[in-house]
Amino acid sequence: MEKRKSIKEKIFAVVKVGGSQELVKEGDILEIPQVVGKEGSKFKMRDVLLVTTADKLKIGTPFVAGAEVVSKILAHTKEEKIEVRKFRAKSRYRRKTSCRQPITKIQVEKITI
Repeated sequence: MEKRKSIKEKIFAVVKVGGSQELVKEGDILEIPQVVGKEGSKFKMRDVLLVTTADKLKIGTPFVAGAEVVSKILAHTKEEKIEVRKFRAKSRYRRKTSCRQPITKIQVEKITI
């Protein structure tokens, strides 16, 4: 027997964040490149490329006019360390560098059209 999905589960959006595209639904938790704001505050993403509801599909050219995704900032952290090593044979050349990119953990609260 197939369970019916509620209307809220069918609402989702595709958002442009930090040079990449993310598929988001209400309640999702994402890790995105660092944004300005305090923990616990809300921020709006207005670069919405696509929005669907129970019966409508809106595709932007390039963005959907008037659509926004309201999110809550949960934490500012750093990603795992990335190590880069360089090596040249027969010349005693070795270099090692590393970095940890700052990220922000957010929770999607509301998708509006």
